[in-house]
Amino acid sequence: MSRTASAPVAAPAITPMTPGHVLLALLVVAIWGGNFVAVKIATATVPPLFLVALRFGVLFLILAPFLPWPRRSQLPLLAGIGLTLGVGHFGLMFVALSLGVDASTMSVAIQIEVPFAAVCAWAVLGERLTKRHIAGLALGMIGVALVAGDPKVLTRLDGLAVGLMAGGLWAYANVQIKQLGRHGALSPQMLNAWLGPFCVGPLLILSFLFEDGQRDALANLDWATVVALAYILGGASLIAYGAWYFLLGRYSVGQVTIYMLLVPVCGVLAGVLLMGETMGLMEMLGGVFIVSGVAVVQLRRLPGPLRRLR
Repeated sequence: MSRTASAPVAAPAITPMTPGHVLLALLVVAIWGGNFVAVKIATATVPPLFLVALRFGVLFLILAPFLPWPRRSQLPLLAGIGLTLGVGHFGLMFVALSLGVDASTMSVAIQIEVPFAAVCAWAVLGERLTKRHIAGLALGMIGVALVAGDPKVLTRLDGLAVGLMAGGLWAYANVQIKQLGRHGALSPQMLNAWLGPFCVGPLLILSFLFEDGQRDALANLDWATVVALAYILGGASLIAYGAWYFLLGRYSVGQVTIYMLLVPVCGVLAGVLLMGETMGLMEMLGGVFIVSGVAVVQLRRLPGPLRRLR
């Protein structure tokens, strides 16, 4: 009996991002660049794992009363995302900043998530990488390498290693979020809220096992820490992550995560302006490569009238 070869499954088509959504992605990375400074300030007073637990716990208490419950089929994936993103990514990133890593350095180290996210999406979701996308990623990662080549980055290898692990977990969490969408629509704020029940418990357990001073930290909050906490909760969590989940629901993982290459530029600028960190020639040159990588990927995707304005 003869066998008929099955036709290869085509990779999902890439939908161009609208100019408005491009601007939204740029706003997100600008907020996240400043978030490294906010976390740096907050972890000087509040233990890092306890701070992450507060982040997710407060978001759940604020948002959950106004939101519907997720579907039962979504609960296992929400639990997985809670462990990967909440406990893994956020926990490790906050710990790295508490170890003395500069905000600008962390904003660079975390960029390992960009190639990891593209590879995860290709391997798990079947998303295709265009030549332009690959070229943009290459330019961007050259920029990341240049920024990371600054001598000050090599002085805290422990924090750098923790930051790299945090970036890898963030990349896989983006793929998990895409898989979650296949089990029914989940609004950005629902995702922000319903990750809390799955990660607050493990974070509190880890905090009380490996950290101390939680009660004293809450009793002695200063204004700088309060403002930093408000930024982490309001700007970086409610606004930026809400917008990020919105974009992931409409575009491929590779299209959206390419913008993360701009985070070190924003993070370095925030560190220099707000924390007095230094910015060397290598960092500035790396920023040029990073911006160029994003431009290579996105400028040809703009609508015809906008392309003619360039």
